[in-house]
Amino acid sequence: MQIASTNKHDTMKSKPTFFISSTIYDFADLRSAIKYYLEQQGCVVLASEFNDFGQPLDEHSYGACLKQIQVADYFVLLIGSRIGGWYDKGDRISITRKEFRAAYELHAQGQLKIITFVRADVWTVKEDRKVLVKYLEKLDLNDAAKQQISNAPSKAVEDAQFIIDFLEEVGRNKETAEAAKSGEPPPSGNWIYSFSKFEDVISVLQSQVFAGLAKVHAANRRILRNELLRMLTSILSKSTEGKTYFPEYRIDELAKKYPIQGDDIGKKISIERHDLEMLFMIMVDQSRKISTLQVIERVLATDTFLEYDDESGNLREHPIYDALISLQSEVFDRNNFDRKLISEIGLALQAHPKVQKIAIPALQLLPIQGLFDRSVNIVRICKAILLHFDGNQYVAPKLRHRSPITDQKQQLDHERVAIADVENFINQ
Repeated sequence: MQIASTNKHDTMKSKPTFFISSTIYDFADLRSAIKYYLEQQGCVVLASEFNDFGQPLDEHSYGACLKQIQVADYFVLLIGSRIGGWYDKGDRISITRKEFRAAYELHAQGQLKIITFVRADVWTVKEDRKVLVKYLEKLDLNDAAKQQISNAPSKAVEDAQFIIDFLEEVGRNKETAEAAKSGEPPPSGNWIYSFSKFEDVISVLQSQVFAGLAKVHAANRRILRNELLRMLTSILSKSTEGKTYFPEYRIDELAKKYPIQGDDIGKKISIERHDLEMLFMIMVDQSRKISTLQVIERVLATDTFLEYDDESGNLREHPIYDALISLQSEVFDRNNFDRKLISEIGLALQAHPKVQKIAIPALQLLPIQGLFDRSVNIVRICKAILLHFDGNQYVAPKLRHRSPITDQKQQLDHERVAIADVENFINQ
């Protein structure tokens, strides 16, 4: 995942870490929604009210929060109407404000990025108070009275002056004014985004954090879609009426009518002439090689179909990732079909022009049935992926067995070594 990395993390980091800072009570639903959204993007989210925050039992929760900020790549600050818990009540420093100051120190060192959101109604209170203060300056009132009026309680905020001061600090207003006077570079990390609904927050995260990522994934899906469509052109057929089809039902009929048993190896199987002609025609049609898998290989080398797993803390493959791996294997086996069998079946038909049943060695039929099975699987996998790209829920297709020998399929599948078997072997 190519998300902007910071100096303390190398560019190979695949799970960007977010720390969500805010008062808990009034942001509970939003914090949960943001956490869910970010984790769906493959990110790690540190939110103190969740069990996966990693709370040390021998440390105060405030200290644990400040320590966790140090491992974050992004600090998401939510400012609302409440102060929250005091970190230092005498100096009017809330724990949220303390977290922000700790984050800004890391930001100044190039180790963390800050994204700040403020509720739209709270931002309106701030702007209204600025107008009110200017108006009070014109009135013949003493400073104490002006201060009392400007700090009057509001339904929108718990402590208007505290929230305004906090927003001024986050916006680096004083530093910006001083930089303008001195000609020094202005401070960074001072953007504040006003929001009124969840979509406002997500749009900022998408543009500031995942800029280009969604485009890369969309581009990968688009070029992969084109490759799958081209792949199907090598397998599908077109009738004289111009209808595109795949002869799966014919393949099924032949497989059911002439099943290959383990005892048939070394023997010949008698096939009716019209069935053998049908088998020959399908074989000619399905023997065309699939020319390229370059896009699939390239997409598999990216994180387009990787997801972050909360339980294991690792990236896991999306079902489409596994489907593409299977598709590679099916195409490889299909392309390795021995095309000399086509001429052998053709010669058998020519040698017995009037015979209604022709005996064919089972060893010839095995690779032919294997070719048909591979084609069926390729069509099913491509169709399932393309339907998903069109907005449908992905449904893993049922694939044919690797061996066409009907009475040995279960045994062969049982004996085949899977990745899970290899992992168990390594851990023995």
